[in-house]
Amino acid sequence: DTYKSDLFRCNVSLCITYDKVCDVRNDCSDGSDERFCTNVFKCDSTEQIIPITEKCDGNVDCSDFTDECNADCGKEIISSNFLKMHVLVFGIVSHRFEPH
Repeated sequence: DTYKSDLFRCNVSLCITYDKVCDVRNDCSDGSDERFCTNVFKCDSTEQIIPITEKCDGNVDCSDFTDECNADCGKEIISSNFLKMHVLVFGIVSHRFEPH
């Protein structure tokens, strides 16, 4: 095995230094360096990862909204005026283009 013990081996057979593991960046290209980290949140429908501190903070960071629209932060999403307005506008626009 040509991999050194002071390197992290990604699932795609790439090696990175351990300072790049759990740094909220996909350094392995397959996300294996962030997969089991407790300091990150993985968006559901994308490969996007964000710091766990940005989950349920009232600001949408995931393009699929899963950092704000999930079971853990149900109350916060309803109490946020920004999100209420966003949902209202999205609902009006989608209803307008809905086939009748």
